[in-house]
Amino acid sequence: ESPLINGISTLYPSRNQWTEAIHSESLRAAQLIQQELIRNTRRKDNGIVARDDLTGFNWSKVPVVLVEVGFLSNPEEDELLNDSEFQQRIAQGIFDGIKKYLEYN
Repeated sequence: ESPLINGISTLYPSRNQWTEAIHSESLRAAQLIQQELIRNTRRKDNGIVARDDLTGFNWSKVPVVLVEVGFLSNPEEDELLNDSEFQQRIAQGIFDGIKKYLEYN
């Protein structure tokens, strides 16, 4: 709700009984995707965040991440998120991160 909050973060599953098999690979994917998102967008790096309360993470059988690329409550980011050039930079960052992840494996 705060208009002051801004930046990009990438969520990944914390290690638990449901995510043990995908935790390490999800962490690596989150690191690479976050790195590339920041490089491509030059936005504030809010880091990667482990979460154990997302059903999609807990039921996943493959590495999984969730990117948060901005806050609509922040007027500057709201405007950026509606800009097609910025959307392209986000997409490129996600693509570059996934590509690096796949090359790493």
